[in-house]
Parts: sequence; C-alpha cells; structure tokens
Amino acid sequence: LLLKYLQKKIKLGKNIIICGDFNIIPEEIDSYAPEKYLNDALFRLEIRKKYREIINMGFNDAFRIFNKKSGNYTFWDYMKTSWQRNNGLRIDHILVTNNLIDYVRNVL
Repeated sequence: LLLKYLQKKIKLGKNIIICGDFNIIPEEIDSYAPEKYLNDALFRLEIRKKYREIINMGFNDAFRIFNKKSGNYTFWDYMKTSWQRNNGLRIDHILVTNNLIDYVRNVL
C-alpha cells in the first residue's frame, strides 16, 4: 500500500519527505561490520531491495547527498561500549523526492 501511495503522489509532482527508523542498513558503508549482518533482517537482500525500490521511485537519501563516507551512524548498541568504539549502524533515514534536493542543499 505504501509503495502504491508514494507512486501516485510522485506522479502528481508532490513534495514528499519520508523519515524515521527504517531498521534497514542500505549499504555496507552503513555498518561498522557488514559481514556481521549478512543474515540479519536489517541487511537482508530482500529488505534492501524494497528500500531501493523506494529510492528508484524518485527519492534520495538526504544524508548521502552530503556525505558519501562510512563511519556515520544513527544507532549504537548500548552494550559492549559500541558508542565509544563507533560500532554503529545507519538504520534511520530521511528520504526526499527529487524535486526537493535543492531545498535540502540550501539547508546547509
């Protein structure tokens, strides 16, 4: 339902921002150790494909517009001193439609 709704709004040229706790690691650079998450729901291929499907509709990862580097995360396990060692994951995302990219750039 969400994908159909988004497709309809994009066809109408609507400005759309989707943000929140997606619990998806989109790419290897979004994890301190992607090999540890190969069979985890956060990094499963079918989940990443659904995320990519949203991106391919006409959305952009607002964070990745500005930062292509690894080591930037939105979640750290509260156990095992993950924060101190920066052993994190980027699982929270802000997606914006293509027509909003210039506005996002102007925020800086």
